Amino acid sequence: MTFRDHLTLSLGDQKLELIYPGPNHQTGNIIIWAPRQKTLMLVEVVYPGYMPYKNLGIVEDVPGYIDVHRTVLGYDFDTFVGGHVDRLGTRADVETSLEFVTELHSVESRGLSKTPFPAFLAAHAGPDKWELHNEYQRALVEDCAAELGKTWEARLKDTKTYLKDNCWAMIEAITLQMPPSPDAVGKKQ
Repeated sequence: MTFRDHLTLSLGDQKLELIYPGPNHQTGNIIIWAPRQKTLMLVEVVYPGYMPYKNLGIVEDVPGYIDVHRTVLGYDFDTFVGGHVDRLGTRADVETSLEFVTELHSVESRGLSKTPFPAFLAAHAGPDKWELHNEYQRALVEDCAAELGKTWEARLKDTKTYLKDNCWAMIEAITLQMPPSPDAVGKKQ
């Protein structure tokens, strides 16, 4: 059975809503909402109590990944099922995840704007531009981790393990999928 945007499954007085919010973690990732039980499931986006897995959970569409947080918060739920971690979540976990990814986008946008790659090249002489590009991204990642690390280590488990990977993923997303201004989060170019 397939569906395009929405499918309701009913059996007796039980109902599940299957919602396709558009590309996010992966193109076919869906929301499953049990309205009566006030439970919502979306795997690979919010990791209750944890820093997202590396590269924002190996995300396919970062703007969609950010937007699906807001979509989820538009539903009436108390219990959130995110998969992969050792506990169920709540609305607060989704809000925290959205806060993190929004702050991550803002920090990396500032970093890219403050030191665009041509300026980095001019300040770092060398024959191999590819190697310098790697050094450029490494510097942006280090700055991001330094700015966000202490705050998020206190709020999300595994921050030391995955923060730098997530900083890198956001650099790539801003560069390839979305404009860097904070008010443009979730809007593709």
